[in-house]
Amino acid sequence: MIGLTVVGASMSVYALCMLYAYAVAGVRATQTTPPPTNPMGPTKPISPKNPMNPTGTMKPISPKNPMNPSGPSNSNGEGIKYRLTFKFSQEEVSVDFTGPENGV
Repeated sequence: MIGLTVVGASMSVYALCMLYAYAVAGVRATQTTPPPTNPMGPTKPISPKNPMNPTGTMKPISPKNPMNPSGPSNSNGEGIKYRLTFKFSQEEVSVDFTGPENGV
């Protein structure tokens, strides 16, 4: 008789512990966490014009071809010369380079 009382009491304690665990788990599951913040600050969307360089511009610096006013001249066989300019908050950096001879 005493054995049944001990078993019944331990089952009751076990049931209470399980109810408490489910209640705590339910409260934790319903709590919302704030979205993570970027330590570097807000991000800017990437420019659709040049996704590899959202803040820079690339312009041909070769003289215009009189026969083709819409494009630069590359008749000297050296290729088209370009200047890539990056604008930062404090300064502007330009890099000059030569593209392929046929402009592609």
